[in-house]
Amino acid sequence: AKLGDREGAEAASGLPRVVLAGAHNAGKSTLFNALLGRKRAVVSPVAGTTRDAIEEELNLSRDLPGAGAVSLVDSAGLDEVEAREGRGAVGMLAQDAAAGAMASADVVLHCDPTGRFPALATRGVVIRVRTKADQPGGSSGGVGIDGRKGVSVCALDGWNLGVLRRAIAESASAGAGAAEGLED
Repeated sequence: AKLGDREGAEAASGLPRVVLAGAHNAGKSTLFNALLGRKRAVVSPVAGTTRDAIEEELNLSRDLPGAGAVSLVDSAGLDEVEAREGRGAVGMLAQDAAAGAMASADVVLHCDPTGRFPALATRGVVIRVRTKADQPGGSSGGVGIDGRKGVSVCALDGWNLGVLRRAIAESASAGAGAAEGLED
């Protein structure tokens, strides 16, 4: 199996797969840790710190009656096409793992601190997440624009994490087919 494939113990769980995706330093690992309520992923200001897809079970039953658990996946930051070639073999493997994680996602949390969301290639439901909402300079109009799901969060102080957890639970429960219009 290729790095990032959905085969193995994680896929055997049968849980809906929720993947955090976005550019380097978009706040994915910090958000991953905040949603889990513990430090699981390494967080660093250095671009490219996350190389492998890290997967953990996230129980959402407290957030939405009838909701269960999902498999939450932190993935490597996505490069612009021009930058991929400069990353070397390990960087290319990280990009392949991120692409594989998104391809197998039921729900993608598209993370961007600016609130501007470039197109993503994914089959899953997309929830647009303006990360780092405590920092100035983000676009408030980019989240949830044209009827698509979106939420601004601050993973450091927990602002709006409950709203995001409910959106994840609703999207995972509804299934990808119920929200095809939410894809990028």
